[in-house]
Amino acid sequence: MSSSNSKQRGFTLLEVFSVVVVSGVLAMASMPLIQDYKQHHAAASIQQKFAETLTLARERAVGAGEATYVCASRDGKTCGGDWTDGWLVYQGGAAKQLGEAVQDEEVILQVKNEDVSIPFHVLNENFGRVAEIRFDNRGFNAAQQRLMALNCDSSSLAGKEAIFVERSGRVRIGKNSEDADFSCPQV
Repeated sequence: MSSSNSKQRGFTLLEVFSVVVVSGVLAMASMPLIQDYKQHHAAASIQQKFAETLTLARERAVGAGEATYVCASRDGKTCGGDWTDGWLVYQGGAAKQLGEAVQDEEVILQVKNEDVSIPFHVLNENFGRVAEIRFDNRGFNAAQQRLMALNCDSSSLAGKEAIFVERSGRVRIGKNSEDADFSCPQV
């Protein structure tokens, strides 16, 4: 006689179902954290791109010995007032007026912002909007006032970190070191 003492091993349908339900609940609970992470990463990416652009513009101004401009640009061809869509770096001649086209030979860099869901603003010391930043031939911020660029997104990252362009032309990302609080303009 041969008796089989083999036991079947495995999971019951109830155990599998329980694991799937618990996994689903954990996934749903982590969704807000994932969304916050994505939003913060997108905001940080915009800031990093803008800081790199300003550093390049300053270096070009010093290297060429002539003013370099960074202006908000919606279409990559004209200077406009909204930084959210992107910006242009150009050199040569005088500053462009809002809506004025920048000649192709003047353009150094065009940056198109891929995530336009996060409003991006450049402000002066009086919290007024700035449509253009100019570095003179020494690399100084030609506005002669401290400028700041900040993301104005709904996750309240605004006010925590910004890009600062000091009067000296120095560009930095960080918290506001002055006593005054800064915040996004009401749109």
